[in-house]
Amino acid sequence: MLVKQLLLGAILITSINTFAFADPLFTNGSLRGEYLITLIEIRQEPAGIDYCDITARAKFDGSGNVTINDTRKCSLTGTVSSSGGLFYDVKPSGEFIIFEAVPGDATHGRIAHSGRTILLDGTTRTNPDVLVQNGVGALKR
Repeated sequence: MLVKQLLLGAILITSINTFAFADPLFTNGSLRGEYLITLIEIRQEPAGIDYCDITARAKFDGSGNVTINDTRKCSLTGTVSSSGGLFYDVKPSGEFIIFEAVPGDATHGRIAHSGRTILLDGTTRTNPDVLVQNGVGALKR
């Protein structure tokens, strides 16, 4: 009888721990607020390899729209600032894509630290001139 109670107790504790510590399911609402982002990008330009440091502010609305203001400082192409509206889509795993309305290059990311941090990479880029793209963003407080 005692063995049966211990076994049932162990199953119950395991079930509670699995439920309590399971990864959350993410949605577009998981990205809400302004993120400060730093990104590196290495591009193949006609004049050679262009090394870029990018800083950005990305405002996610929690519904799939994001406004980005960025400054790109590159070794060959110089400094350029831009801003614009894009879209995003979050998968339940926390992976997300930032994309334009017209199909083209998309930036892949992952939500970390319960939405306080985002990790960005260029694994979904289709532009062959983009050789490397990696970055990180932190939710502005």
